[in-house]
Amino acid sequence: MKNIFKKSKRKDKKVVGKKKSLNKRLIRLVVILIFSTVLLVGVSSYLVSVNSLEEELKNSSSQLTQEIKNGVSEYFLNYEKGINVISKNEAFTDLEEELSEEEVNNINKALGDYYNSNDEILSIYFAPTVGGFYDFPQTDLGEDESYIPTTRPWYSLAEENKKTIWNDPYLDVDTKETIVTISVPSYNGDDLKGVIAIDLSSKVWLID
Repeated sequence: MKNIFKKSKRKDKKVVGKKKSLNKRLIRLVVILIFSTVLLVGVSSYLVSVNSLEEELKNSSSQLTQEIKNGVSEYFLNYEKGINVISKNEAFTDLEEELSEEEVNNINKALGDYYNSNDEILSIYFAPTVGGFYDFPQTDLGEDESYIPTTRPWYSLAEENKKTIWNDPYLDVDTKETIVTISVPSYNGDDLKGVIAIDLSSKVWLID
């Protein structure tokens, strides 16, 4: 009897041992499943966050780029408005076939006033249809017979298109600086009186 009882106890211990082992495996499996689920959720959340952040950065970048473009457009538009206003000044529109001393003085004064009111302008000049060339600050081009302003692109393009023209940038031989010229025709009614132009340094294109 004792042997049978001992054998029965041993069997019970084996069963209990198997149950414990099975329970441990189940617990491990559950822990692994929970860990895997948490890891999957974490990775998914991270990927969603990364995609969301990338999208946010793209939108911010696009918005910033557009704001810069709008700022540049508005900046240059101010120069167009300014030169269009001065092109209607009587000093340039009310000219006789032969310029009087008073008319020449009025032209030089108008050029000087506009130049002094805009620090970023390198120079401003006017070529009337009746001949001559007037600039501020003054150079010797007006006295140079080989310089014919009406054949220059800044003049001919404005005359041909009958509107404000942004000329192609060029490198100034003396200053080694990139220059861009804006030119506009000056009319008295339908009668072309000449073309006014301003030179801007490439520095004005930079945005702080």
